Amino acid sequence: MIIAEIGKNHNGIEKYAQEYIERCLAADVDAILFHIREREFYKNNQNKKKELSDSFYKKAIEFTKKKKKQFGITIADPLKIPFLEKIGVDFYKILSQDITNKILIKRVLQTKKPIYISTGFSDYNEIEKAIKFVKINIKNTKNIKLIHTTLRSDIEYVNFNAIEKLSEKFKLPVAFGNHSNNPLVLFTSIPYKPSDIFFYVKGSKVKQHQDDEHAIKLDDLKWYVNNIRDLQKSLGNGVKEKLSIEKKNCLIIGASGGIGNAITKKLAEQNHNLFLIGKNKNKLLKLKKEIKKDDNIVEIESVDLTNDKHIDRAIKKIRKIFGKIDVLINTSGVFLIKPIQKTTIEEFEESFKINVRAPFIFSKEFSKDMKKSKWGRIVNIGSSSAYAGFKDSVAYCSSKHALLGFSRALFLELKENNIRVYSISPGSTQTKMGKLSKDQDFETFLKPKEIADYVAFLISFDKQLISEEIRLNRINIK
Repeated sequence: MIIAEIGKNHNGIEKYAQEYIERCLAADVDAILFHIREREFYKNNQNKKKELSDSFYKKAIEFTKKKKKQFGITIADPLKIPFLEKIGVDFYKILSQDITNKILIKRVLQTKKPIYISTGFSDYNEIEKAIKFVKINIKNTKNIKLIHTTLRSDIEYVNFNAIEKLSEKFKLPVAFGNHSNNPLVLFTSIPYKPSDIFFYVKGSKVKQHQDDEHAIKLDDLKWYVNNIRDLQKSLGNGVKEKLSIEKKNCLIIGASGGIGNAITKKLAEQNHNLFLIGKNKNKLLKLKKEIKKDDNIVEIESVDLTNDKHIDRAIKKIRKIFGKIDVLINTSGVFLIKPIQKTTIEEFEESFKINVRAPFIFSKEFSKDMKKSKWGRIVNIGSSSAYAGFKDSVAYCSSKHALLGFSRALFLELKENNIRVYSISPGSTQTKMGKLSKDQDFETFLKPKEIADYVAFLISFDKQLISEEIRLNRINIK
């Protein structure tokens, strides 16, 4: 569990204590922990102000349980335990200063609730005596855990290696409790596999808290909790095995071109089923021969993207062979370099038919499949020209601006169906089209394989994080 210790940092202010609870639970900790000192402590007039009422604890536990989280007490007063049991405390923590307090330990053991015994001020001898006393009083120690902490703020005293040694010596689970003034040690603790992670939290209502130096600010709590959980997942099961990517039906438009060719080869490495569309049939046949394996499907179709009959024929073939498409990648493009006075209407319209209209037709057709599946990827390969204008390329620049606008609108339209539309706009690339670029060093251009690697990553990335619009540029522009 991830346990946020409020301790006595509420300073006896019940509204402040309630704020702690609400914000800790909102940050998705597993449990919260308050501290009730020994009775003598509260007889002091100053300390009396720091005591929370019984009615507060009752309401606090009810509130926490409604949120399906656990409520614990660091207990130093055995006479308080009957009340705490009555209101339903989930677990107890015993401070290291009480590790030899047999009366307290025995009374807590009688509750049969989970117990965490802190070892902060203790050595092996004292811990051993405490564990022996525990075993005398209960037959089964399954609810007993130790907490490794050093109660020192300097990072060199953290001593993570003690977690494993304590566990081996006493045959008990060992949690980690942070007292370092560097909260990043919480992340470092994870490879040592503590049973639970304890850390203090603090708000901003008072200038000084009881546990101040090593406490995490409530404003930062969610970030720490999220990262702890992610890093815990990263440990895995320890078994080294080949990871497989779920096979998808992928349609690549413009597969015979430089970027399309590279993307095709990358997806073939990942063993996806591929339907390849391009203008040059010989290039498609050669590509199919290079990538075909026994356990994946590779089909090709030579298509003139300005011809509706060709497009209809290709769609019918795709439907017959694959049924549905999971991933659509539009890489086709025509790069016309001409001043406006020399650009014909036919050339301008051809640029839009290939660069914009074709992606529209295929997206419209196969996004229907993706909606039904509640999963899909549409990748439109644009250009840095979508963000700028370049001399003598009015048809190309305007069509790429249009493709970017199309991608932006489609992203908003389909995202609710778990369909992600990506617009990837590379700068100058080492392709046949890239060689038409003037006054630039071709050797510094982006490599098609680099773009392909990026596309493959986007297709496989299935988290909540999303970047729908990506611009790719080379480091050295010459």
